[in-house]
Amino acid sequence: MRNLNCRFGPICVRRWLYESAEGLGLAALFPLERCLGIVAGVATPALADMVARLTVDFTQRQVLDALHSQCHVAWGVSTHRRVTKAMAEGIAPFQHTARLQMLLGWLTQAAGGGDRFTLAVRRDGLMLPIRGKGT
Repeated sequence: MRNLNCRFGPICVRRWLYESAEGLGLAALFPLERCLGIVAGVATPALADMVARLTVDFTQRQVLDALHSQCHVAWGVSTHRRVTKAMAEGIAPFQHTARLQMLLGWLTQAAGGGDRFTLAVRRDGLMLPIRGKGT
């Protein structure tokens, strides 16, 4: 039995450990946690998503205070960092495609305006000058 945090506060979870009976030294499994998508061993996916979204806009202390006041979850800095790291690693494979789609959308929108534009990518970032608007 252990506590797990969700958007409604801590909940008690009864879980069973599955490990190799032959003593092969294989890693043990907690299938309930795996099926539920528990993040970093401490948070439900909904709570982890909330933490990730708050972390983008607020300081670590503000996120921890918001978790305590809104969800009655009392985490320390190390737990917050573990959940944030797990969420970052989870979305990393999808970031390139999402950024590419966003850029293509912006280019389509700019091309539809009738203005000439030049896309110039430099090591400092992206520059998109619009020509024909008094420049």
